[in-house]
Amino acid sequence: MSLATSILLLAFTLGFVPARLHAQVVADTLGGGPSQSNPTSASGFTDGDTALSAQFNQPAGLALDATGRFLHVADTGNGAIRRLDLTSGQTTTLISGLNTPVDVAIDPAGNLYVLTQGDGLIRRYDSFGNLISTNNSAALSTPSAFALDASGNFYVTELG
Repeated sequence: MSLATSILLLAFTLGFVPARLHAQVVADTLGGGPSQSNPTSASGFTDGDTALSAQFNQPAGLALDATGRFLHVADTGNGAIRRLDLTSGQTTTLISGLNTPVDVAIDPAGNLYVLTQGDGLIRRYDSFGNLISTNNSAALSTPSAFALDASGNFYVTELG
């Protein structure tokens, strides 16, 4: 994909709507908000058709895999990592039961890293959502975001 056609993806925390911004600054709603199964509430925890029925609760960090097909979302309010298949238009829950996930990153091997604010940990999962390891050596108190460089180093921001 050329720089002119590259896409910036971001999460709207207050609107519960993962969106796609084009170079012309036109936002397309990918999913979230009131749905067919929950028409009275913008937040929820529903998998399925991303545009029609999937719902999120405080989506935060995003990571797009190397193929550009799967967008991973830290669904903070639901304690889950959700995977949006941008080809099929389906949202699934990849990992659940997390303590306030706030950000996600993907390494060149396709492993998914999850930063959880509730316990200050960074966990590494394979592409199927199976836990590989937990980094608990970093004594993080209120992490809010992180980045992973090509050498495998993490850069973490903390609140406060």
